[in-house]
Parts: sequence; structure tokens; C-alpha cells
Amino acid sequence: MGASQRFAGTLPGGSSTYAIASGALVGNVFQGTMFEFNGPRPRAVQIWACQDTVANADLVTQITYGTVTAVEDGFSLPKVIATDAGVGPLINEHKIAEFMMPPMARLKMSLRNQGSATTGAGLGARIYVTHQDF
Repeated sequence: MGASQRFAGTLPGGSSTYAIASGALVGNVFQGTMFEFNGPRPRAVQIWACQDTVANADLVTQITYGTVTAVEDGFSLPKVIATDAGVGPLINEHKIAEFMMPPMARLKMSLRNQGSATTGAGLGARIYVTHQDF
């Protein structure tokens, strides 16, 4: 069995949106979701992500599972052109990670705006994740 979810609009805890202020950090996009911790079997995990093109804003990520780094800190999310704001992530264009997650590992994806401006009005980042049991 597998599971998937698209994350857009609300950060963990439901208190703010993916419009991230300059210098702000979201510690773990998957916090409190069924994707944060793996179960007793290995799983194939795929993550797609994108951000809207906003002048002077740039969302970067780091993805870890257990003690392994899947995406090094500072990786800029792929950008969607302004005329397509709110679109994506697209399966054939925006895959940023694919790995086999061991049993009981924690999946963590941080987001940080290293630009000088706030990202979009609630559209800044969109993430799509899938887990597939083996």
C-alpha cells in the first residue's frame, strides 16, 4: 500500500501559510503528519516541490531521513514562472528527492527563505510526497 499528500497553504500546526517571510525557517513541513515517521517496514519515498517566482524571495530546503541527508541544506526549490503561480509541483519536472527510508526513521524537510522578500500570498511553496510500502 502507498500514501500521498500535497502540502500547500498551511504549515504544521495550522497557524500560518507557506508564504514565508525573509529569513524565516519552517523546521519540518511533515511535522505532525502521517509522513513524519516511518512504520516497521522500509518505504520508497518520493518528494516533489516547487515555489512561485517572487522577486527577492528564494525558498531553500534540507531533507533528512533518520541520520541520512537526502537533500543538502541550501537547495533552492524549483521555480514556477509568475504566470503559472499556484501550479505544481509537476510530477515530470519538480522531483527533488527519491530514496528508500528505513523502518522507524523520521522524515524531515525544512524550508527557509534566504531572500530579502516574503514569498507569495500563501502560494510560496508546494510539496507533494508519496510513500510506498515494500
